[in-house]
This record gives sequence, C-alpha cells and structure tokens, in this order.
Amino acid sequence: TINLHTWEGTNALTQLDIPDGDGYTSVSSIAFQSAIINSSVWNFTAGGSVSQLNTSIGDESNSFTVAIGQLTYNLTTTGTENQTEIRLQDVGGTNIDSPAIIIFEEKDDNNVYEALIVKLENGVDADDGLGIDDVERTWSTDDTAWEHTMPGDSKIEKSADLWGTIITTDSSDSDQKTAVISYPDEQVYAQLYVAEESASITAGSTTSASATQLGEVLVKDSEVSSVSTKNLVIIGGSCINSAAASVLGGANCGAAFTESTGVGSGQFLIKGVSDSSITSKLALVVAGYEATDTVNAAQYLTTKTVDTDKEYKGTSSTTAEMVVTTTETTE
Repeated sequence: TINLHTWEGTNALTQLDIPDGDGYTSVSSIAFQSAIINSSVWNFTAGGSVSQLNTSIGDESNSFTVAIGQLTYNLTTTGTENQTEIRLQDVGGTNIDSPAIIIFEEKDDNNVYEALIVKLENGVDADDGLGIDDVERTWSTDDTAWEHTMPGDSKIEKSADLWGTIITTDSSDSDQKTAVISYPDEQVYAQLYVAEESASITAGSTTSASATQLGEVLVKDSEVSSVSTKNLVIIGGSCINSAAASVLGGANCGAAFTESTGVGSGQFLIKGVSDSSITSKLALVVAGYEATDTVNAAQYLTTKTVDTDKEYKGTSSTTAEMVVTTTETTE
C-alpha cells in the first residue's frame, strides 16, 4: 500500500520503477489530475497510455492494470484518500494476495524475458507450515499441456518451459507442498533428427530400422582423406581450408579468391562439386570472403532450401541467389 501524497513521509510519488527481467520499466508522470493541489484523482503514465485513479475517501472501486514485461500488475484504490495498493497478478489475471516470489529467466530465442511466479501458501500453524501453492510460467500462459504427473508417483508433477526450466512439485505432504526449480545455464534445444528408416541416425530412433551411432562427424581439413567416400560439407574458404582449396582450384586469398570464385567483400559462396579430388561423393563448399560472411553462409544453408548440386552467392544469412552459367556456341 502506497500513500501517493506522502509516499516517504514528505513528498508525493512521481514514478514507480518495476523490474522487467532486463532492468526496470517505469510507471511515470504520477501526479494530481491537472495541477490541482490535493486533488484525489491521480494520473499514471505507462506503456504510452495514461490511467487514472480516483482515491476519494470511501471509493474502493477504482483500478487499472499495467503490463511490465511478461508480468501484469494491478493498482487499486483502498478507500483511503491518496492511497493505492499494488498487486502482482497471476497468469490468469487474478490479484495475488499471498506472498509470492518472481524468478526472471534470461532472454530466450524469442527475445523475451519470461518469468516464474512462485505462489506461496500461508502457514496456518506449526502443523501447517509455509509451503508452495503453485509455480506458474508466464511462457505459454502456464498452459497445462506442459505439465505432467509422473506415472510412478501421482504426487509428483513436472512442467517445463521454452528456456528449459524444469519445475518439480511434490505434494506428498498435503499441508506443505514443495517445489524444485532446475534452471539451465543456456537455453535448451531438441536434438531431433528425421530421416528415412534405412538411414543411419543417432541412437534413439523409434523406427523399425536399426539405428547406428555416428560418433564424431567433424573432421579437420588435414584429415579429409579419412572421409573420402562421404558427402562433405566444407566450411571456410580456400585461403584457410586446404580441402576447400582442393575443390575450388587453389589456395586463393583476397583478390585471387574473388577472381576464381566471383565472391568479393561482404559475399559468400555455397557450391556443390560432384567431381572433386577429395571425395567420391558430393563436396559442398560453404565459404565467405571474411569469417562473418562464412557465418552468414552457414546460417543460410541451415535455414533455407538449397539445391546442393548448384552454386549460390549471397550477402546475408537470409539473402542469396543461384548462379546461372550460360554457354555461348558459335557455328
């Protein structure tokens, strides 16, 4: 509860800074309506819009909500002039009146700072101590599809979110539930591979064909002879990668690389070669003029549809064009 007129005993409140996971978001320009001294109506600016609270004595019906990051807060009058209560809301939009803990996650690959709301239950007495009421995920609005009761123990429930946080809730003690939150250092991702049944894939396949453990598939250019019967993806240009030099016709750098490939500053090359000297199968060269261009080439290859029998030149991780070679004949 805040006294807007004398929030710290003397001065009127002018701004609230509320955590958003990446610092603070301000509810600013808090002031009397217009400039009327001792007015009971207060203006609040948040998210580019202005909300009002009429804090007149006996009026407990005024309220508004403000979204701060992935969380929502409610400001409501109390019936006491110039007073307001600030409450966090759960993901369903209900004001939380009991103690709660907010845990912010790091920015995920959606560029969002999600949060966990740990809602506590009030301990009634020594036999009914403080426990966990629920742990809500702002991600996917706490969708129950991501919550599962363990088959071997109906009192254990696990849930997960996009970051990879795993929440284990134990209600074995009905008077005092507990929760364990396991938080990964980096955002997790699924190592999922899809192929025809006869393919060799990593262990864990559920198809009817047998699965073969591939092991380490990364080889250095100096070791390329050990994979001379495999399809190869060669990363890096001919200046630094001897395998690329063999496929592209020489260890060319700078202007010489541009002359031999047509790839200049800020550009990259993706080129499939089926008759190279280093493999009996396809050699796919993924190379940029500079290291950053090579990164763009790799990102383009993994996110776009590429015909590996063709040649492409690109300028960004999302932009490339197929190279069309024309042959002139004379009679």
